[in-house]
Amino acid sequence: MSLSGAQLINYSLELAQFAHRNQFDKNNIPYMYHIYGVWNRLSYYEYETQALGILHDIVEDTEFTLCVLEHLGYSIDFIIALESVSRKKDEKYTDFIQRAKHHPRGRIVKEADLQDNLYRGRLFIELNRTDIVKIKKIESLIKRYENALDILKE
Repeated sequence: MSLSGAQLINYSLELAQFAHRNQFDKNNIPYMYHIYGVWNRLSYYEYETQALGILHDIVEDTEFTLCVLEHLGYSIDFIIALESVSRKKDEKYTDFIQRAKHHPRGRIVKEADLQDNLYRGRLFIELNRTDIVKIKKIESLIKRYENALDILKE
């Protein structure tokens, strides 16, 4: 694919919007808000890294595969980077983080993803004191994401 920077971003956004069109997070918020949050954290990076951030969950959370994305025109370098931030079925989380860590763009994108996941406004929407189970789950997620960020920064 020989798209200019802005074209690459627009193409990736259209693809992500289509792929995640019926998805919502745990707070029933359209999943694209997370995609926008990750993209926003990458706004100072080059266009390919931003596009990777936009598509970081497309393989893991939709029916799209790396092969399909390659057929859509994404470069093999882009596909390899995307694979580094896509958790494989039955892969241990720490192994996945280690794999992302070893790809230069993957590491940057995974950090942005984790930072957006840790955004407290996203984690604690519509939570009240009676939601003890949810609070414990969120505390567990926070610890998991913080540990993953520490691994990425080593």
